[in-house]
Amino acid sequence: MKKVIRYYWLRYIKNKPNNLKNKSFPNFILNNFSTPNYYFIGNPKQGDNYNFLSWSIKDILTFRENKNKYNRQFNNKMLILYIEKNENKSKDKNAYIELINYINCKLEDAFLDF
Repeated sequence: MKKVIRYYWLRYIKNKPNNLKNKSFPNFILNNFSTPNYYFIGNPKQGDNYNFLSWSIKDILTFRENKNKYNRQFNNKMLILYIEKNENKSKDKNAYIELINYINCKLEDAFLDF
């Protein structure tokens, strides 16, 4: 049962910023956030899972990013950097503010939001 809840929760963590990003930057609809790394998703250690709750969404989306391989987490990092530096290009300012607040919130708060 825990795996099923975790699956839907992680989908929510990925889809909510994608929806807000698509409202703010409609030109970047094809460049979406990817799922968190398997080292985060597949980690069954309860102690590590409690530790992850203090991380931000941004940290989770970029966990174990690799510049040399250009993995999904590296793409997430580049997308976050673009979003943070281009507030003036945002089409929907309210969605932009909500997006910035969401990716900087703690994982625990995102779980309560879920």
